[in-house]
Amino acid sequence: MSRITSYFGLEKAKPEVIRLSKIYTTLSLVMQIAFVISTTFYLIFVAEALGNNDFIVGMTYVGILVIVEMVVQTLFDYPTGVIGDWLGQRFILATAYITYAIAFYLVSLVTTTTPFLLLILIYGLMGFAGSQQSGALGSWFDNNWQVAMKEDEGRKEYGVFIGKLDMLGWLTNTLILIPGGILATIFGRPWVFQLQAVMCVMIAFASIRFIHNLPEADEISQKKPTFDEYKSLLREGLQYLFSTPFVKYLLLGSMLVNSCISVWSNLILFPMYYS
Repeated sequence: MSRITSYFGLEKAKPEVIRLSKIYTTLSLVMQIAFVISTTFYLIFVAEALGNNDFIVGMTYVGILVIVEMVVQTLFDYPTGVIGDWLGQRFILATAYITYAIAFYLVSLVTTTTPFLLLILIYGLMGFAGSQQSGALGSWFDNNWQVAMKEDEGRKEYGVFIGKLDMLGWLTNTLILIPGGILATIFGRPWVFQLQAVMCVMIAFASIRFIHNLPEADEISQKKPTFDEYKSLLREGLQYLFSTPFVKYLLLGSMLVNSCISVWSNLILFPMYYS
């Protein structure tokens, strides 16, 4: 344990902070494994089903599905964030991963005869689940860190911890690609999607079981913003995105980087499958 706390820069942290960090780290890594394990063949699987085993034809329809997912997530991202503030992050995370579980199970049933409307439903569920899950775990950890680590001036220790966790997350994402491919080869792609569904259900129950606020954070969370305050925050946030060239270009750059990473991770094994 001392090596782990040393890696994350938490040698002098309080016991409750170490406990929070363990829960946050474990859930974050398990969530990433649950998604990334099928990354290299998920898009191929859907494209082949839509194109009657011709993924080039199917890719046209996949583009439409991705747009559906992004639109649904964008529309529900802020409303589900508000609901998460009112109900608590653990409940919104639980519903998010139950929704993911349903979506992954439905993906496992997809064949070349599957109606396109079912795939629209699947991608819509993915987008809705993403809107619920987006930022919920990080918000819970950040709120509790602030009350437990008031001595962390400038949030330097917080920055070190998040930076180290990001490094560990990218390493996990890379390493899990190989086991995912092996499992798909041995048991079939639908089996891996069903495994993802089971993992998402486990994450949902783990969220209910382990994500709890510290007493001080609970007191703060009792003060709920009004609906008008939420509208004001949304308006100010949108204005901030284009307030300065630095913020605008940082946003555009982040979108470009994340888009490239997403495309790379989904297409990396295309040459191996179709060489």
